[in-house]
Amino acid sequence: MYLIRLCSKRFLGCRMPALQACFAASPINCAEVKGLYVFRTNVFDSAACRCRSPPVSNRGPGGVWRLKRERRVRRLACQPSGPDNGTLTSVSDTYSFTLTNASSSLVLGIAGQSQTAGTALAQEANAGAATTDDQWHAMPMGSSQLQYNVENLLTHQVMGIANASTAAGALALQWADNGTNDHLWEFYLLKDGNYLIQNANSSLYLEDSGSGTTSSAVIDQGARATTGTGCSCQEWTLAVSMTPAYAAPRVVTGTGIYVHDPYMLKDPNGTYWLMGPTRRWRTPPT
Repeated sequence: MYLIRLCSKRFLGCRMPALQACFAASPINCAEVKGLYVFRTNVFDSAACRCRSPPVSNRGPGGVWRLKRERRVRRLACQPSGPDNGTLTSVSDTYSFTLTNASSSLVLGIAGQSQTAGTALAQEANAGAATTDDQWHAMPMGSSQLQYNVENLLTHQVMGIANASTAAGALALQWADNGTNDHLWEFYLLKDGNYLIQNANSSLYLEDSGSGTTSSAVIDQGARATTGTGCSCQEWTLAVSMTPAYAAPRVVTGTGIYVHDPYMLKDPNGTYWLMGPTRRWRTPPT
């Protein structure tokens, strides 16, 4: 990403200017020196809307470049050359959601709706309430709470990578959560509202390999392009439902006379009782 900085008389630091400059992503010494803007990067050529190396005569102390201050600044639209890699963000850990691939418009699920550990992830048409293998639940992990186990709500297994591989092309699959780092994922919000989903173990991105448009397409991990716009096969639309992934316990009342298997009751004093055929456990009111 290009840095956009302009020096200020009032403050020897950097602030966002009206001018959108094309300075490369490297450290900047931004301070006003005798009416000149001082940068450690190339000079921005406002007429050509590009960065250029200034003449040697414009080189200032310490090897930095000097750029004369413009009295009139016009807005320019200089775009970065690389793809949008998004901003690390949090996602709902309360409600279930679907993940739709931006390239195929198919939703992420489990191949054959299988309950077997090691089954590959697959993309499929959205069947709505007819199936729950396209419903996912994010569970925050670690101190930052920005890495997630992503649980499938049909199988209650989590999204991972075959053999915890760090290689591009390794298959994405489901597995019981055993604490391995390939079960950790980060969500990066893109400017278009879609997400990149990055594996914390491999630093590669969940993708529809080859931009396939059928349910037989492989879901694996791949590197993000460094030029161009990036593959939409790595972008996912996250649609959060209004359905909690796990419903809260119901408020119940009763005397506990008719108990069959464990059952929770709330007595008139606000105390909860978890009742069983041979035992009972008391939870004080909050």
